[in-house]
Order: sequence, then structure tokens, then C-alpha cells
Amino acid sequence: MIPVAICGASGYAGQELVSLLSRHPSVKITAVTSERYAEKPYGDIVHTMRSRTNLLFEKLHIETVLPKAELFFLALPHALSHDIAPQLIHAGKQVIDISGAFRLKNPIHYPKVYGFEHTHHDLLAKSIYGLTETNKSAIAGNSFIANPGCYATATLLALLPLTACIGNGEGIILYIDAKSGLSGAGRKTDQTLQFCEADHDVRPYKIGVHQHVPEIEQALRMRSPSLPNITFVPMIVPMERGILISAYVSGWNTDMSIDDLKEHYIKFYTNAPFIRILGGNRIPHTKGVIHTNYCDINIFRDEHSKQIIIIAAIDNLIKGAAGSAVQNMNSMYDLDETTGLL
Repeated sequence: MIPVAICGASGYAGQELVSLLSRHPSVKITAVTSERYAEKPYGDIVHTMRSRTNLLFEKLHIETVLPKAELFFLALPHALSHDIAPQLIHAGKQVIDISGAFRLKNPIHYPKVYGFEHTHHDLLAKSIYGLTETNKSAIAGNSFIANPGCYATATLLALLPLTACIGNGEGIILYIDAKSGLSGAGRKTDQTLQFCEADHDVRPYKIGVHQHVPEIEQALRMRSPSLPNITFVPMIVPMERGILISAYVSGWNTDMSIDDLKEHYIKFYTNAPFIRILGGNRIPHTKGVIHTNYCDINIFRDEHSKQIIIIAAIDNLIKGAAGSAVQNMNSMYDLDETTGLL
């Protein structure tokens, strides 16, 4: 059994991790941390886990928690993960970081994107970007995984197969419309996220400045170096969970039929058990994937505008966070990728 600690276990992603890992046949959860709920029984705070665990929340003191686990999941604020992860790595621990603290390889981005100066450049170079579907061989056997962001997961799974067809990306225009449930903002007090404010409302936010844009462009340009900047418009919609992205691809003069393009996607994801390329004109939607680790994708052509339109749907808390983290753990430890996730 792998002894596991979940740091930040009272947040939405942390709760999903506890739920998934409590059923995982190769894991024993040995510590859960929360500054707010320290010393309280986990089941008293997260009622779905009542009678399923005897764990108590504890404060995140490195000296106390370090001996309790081999693998640490960090579901913490970005700047805190930046400070905690190096201490764990240097102590010889395995780390899967769900924050954005080690996703971007160039430290120059961090003050603008995440609001802090990055001082651990050596670990930026060492961290492995944890999009399992395209990076599984690099994840296997590694000790430090930077889990992708939720919007980035959906967008990259929709677009990365396309990069093998569009060459260096010159002349391509990418516009991504991205909609997320309220839980994507995390478990925090914000008037715009309260029920009376959010219900019956669709609210765009962080237009042109969302923190997942550099992450998406970084991954895309590793395959299509000349791809121009993307246009990314995120929106909060009045539902608990789920992400739906619509990617509009203009400027690509191709003779590929939609059937050929779908076949390419199917081959690209041959060994990806959580990717479902839908047949015919079936349209991905959030209720088809919530509470699962699946990503549903389909590809369409607008004959009027000559655009390719790719739709992808995921659960932001599972495939966009906790589920992909467990998927990465399985790959790290040479377990079947689907263990604990079906």
C-alpha cells in the first residue's frame, strides 16, 4: 500500500482526492491537512465521508507530516505549493502538485500569471507536466508531477491531436470558448459565486488574462512552434461542476474530411482509456462526464465559415484535477492507468 498525504484536503479538489483514494486498492491515506479544520474529524467536515474514514485534519507542519507518507498530493494555493513542494522533494518524497506553481517552465511568467516570484528554477526544469494522455512515458517512474489546470486539460485534449495535422501552425487562428461550473473557482467566499448572484447568469471573466492561457500555449507550441497566440474566453455558468470548451480553428486549408480527422483523433488516443471520441453528430455535454474521469470529444466542420469546431467536455474536479492526479499516480507507480477511477 502506498502511504499518501493530501495537503489541502478540505477544498473541492482535495475532497475528491480523498474520496477517490479511499477506494483505491493500492493506497492508504495516512494524513489530511487543513489549517481551518485542524484537529476535527474529516467526516464531520466532509459529510459524504462520514463513517468512511477515521482521519483527523491536521495543520501542514512539514516536520510532523513528512514521516507519515511517501506520496504527497498538494491541493494548495499556488504560492504555498511553491514553498512546500521543494521541502518535500528535497526530503526524497514523491509529489503531485495540483496547483499551478510548477506548470510553466519559464519563471518569468509567474509574477504576472500567479502573482509571485518563482525562486525554484531547478524544480521547474525537473517537474513533469502531468497530462497523462500525451506524457505518460515521462510521468512513469518520476517523482514530481505538475498536474494540469482544468481548462488546460479540456483544451489540450481537444487540440493536441490537431497539431500533428497543421504542421508548424502558421496562419492558424484559435478561439476557445470555455464554460465552467462554480466549483472551478474553488471553495472560497466570493459574492459573484453565491447562489443568488450566479443563478440564471452566465458571467465571462479574466478575458485575455486567464492563468491557463500560458499553460495551454506552452503545450501546444511544443508541437506547433509557430502557432500564434490563442484567444481564450472563460465563463462561469450556474452549475456545480463540469467544463465545456468549444475550440474554433480558422485559417487551416485542408482537404481532410471530418471522418478522416476523427479517425486521426481515434488513433492519437488509442492507448488513452479516458478519452471518448464520439460518433456521428453526437455533441459532448457536461452531464455526460460529471463524476467521471472521462473526456468526451467530437469534431465538426462549419461549411459556411470553413471553420473546424472541436467540442470537449470534462468534470473539472475529477478529470480536471483529482482524477487526473490519481491517473498520474497510477502511471508513476506502474499501476494500471484506470485503477481506482472506474
